[in-house]
Amino acid sequence: MLKLLLLLLSGLCVVFLHGCRHAAPLKAEEMETHCLGRYLVDVPKDSRLAIYGHTVGVGELYVGGIYSVKGSRDRLYSVKGSREDFHAAIREILAKRNPENGATGKAPSGDDGLAHYRLIKTVFPLTDTKQIIVSGAKKGYLIEAFVKPDGDYFFHLQTEVDMWPGKEGDAQKTVDESVAWLDKLLSAIRFRQNKEIPSEAGVCIDNGFIADHGEPLMAMGGVEAVFVLNKHPDVKMQLGILTSYSGKYSLLERQSHAQVVESFPERDPKTAKTETTGIIEPKWPWVIQRVRAGALTINGMPGEESLVYFPSDDIPGIAHKFSWATPGEKMDPYKPFIRFDIVSGQDPYILITDRMLRDDGISGALGPSSLDTRQIQDLYERTVKTIRPRPVETGK
Repeated sequence: MLKLLLLLLSGLCVVFLHGCRHAAPLKAEEMETHCLGRYLVDVPKDSRLAIYGHTVGVGELYVGGIYSVKGSRDRLYSVKGSREDFHAAIREILAKRNPENGATGKAPSGDDGLAHYRLIKTVFPLTDTKQIIVSGAKKGYLIEAFVKPDGDYFFHLQTEVDMWPGKEGDAQKTVDESVAWLDKLLSAIRFRQNKEIPSEAGVCIDNGFIADHGEPLMAMGGVEAVFVLNKHPDVKMQLGILTSYSGKYSLLERQSHAQVVESFPERDPKTAKTETTGIIEPKWPWVIQRVRAGALTINGMPGEESLVYFPSDDIPGIAHKFSWATPGEKMDPYKPFIRFDIVSGQDPYILITDRMLRDDGISGALGPSSLDTRQIQDLYERTVKTIRPRPVETGK
């Protein structure tokens, strides 16, 4: 009964007083520009880049009907280290893949790791600044790629090629094509300070840049970043740019169906099944309030926005989720699915590419927002309007 009373009071606060919080206006701070993929965004200088992740396009390489890569591992990582660290990392991988060190070629029951892969070949001399390692197992192949450009970081990628009975030749062809593609990708990567804004065509990644001269190396992929306000660490700005999804159903269409929190936005929200409730909580629909919702075009990119606030777990505080998303066209690197969110209340961050549509459900926040609704709205409006394609100098 007490919990119900608190929830009722919380609802009144949300509806009439925007959470019963009266913080001072958020000071308009200078903004700084960051590059993500082929796009730019401006965020307050008094914020930090907390997460920067990138997935790559090997996963859309089809040969003979074989889906070549398990998407859980086709991620490109940057690692801070010297050239000696780079070669040490390669030696460690070679030791793990050596049959003399326990690599059997067979996956133990329940094992989903990589320890069972056995070394087949290395593509380049061990003294080179790039390396591709091909290993095999009963179920298929593992390709591990490394590159050490000039600068403070090296980069690596792991990806798997499945091998189905009777399709062994197709799997080998996929491996050969993947190695050739990875060779081009590694040669295109250079070091980049994360605040550097390149002028040439290509894709910004964490601590690096993939120069493609206007001919994309990756039809599929995604880049995502999370920025956290230093003085208000419960407030996060999340931007995801994905070519591996298309928003067949728009942000507001997905939110209109209370039972939809799915992993793929092209899934029909009217028929999708899930145990998680969505943005309009069936038990207490009146406590989730919209500031506004509707169509919003940003710098020529049509999309939709949804600005909501709701009770946090420690009633009677409130939390926020202000979102904007474009529909995107799958496999078009110049018309990606773009998603921007500002969340408050210490909501745990989940990678956009891992649980795409958790972002369309309100599951509650661990604590109250340190900023009130007007402050969050001001931050949202100053930030979302800066999302734009990165200009490229002609001939670069």
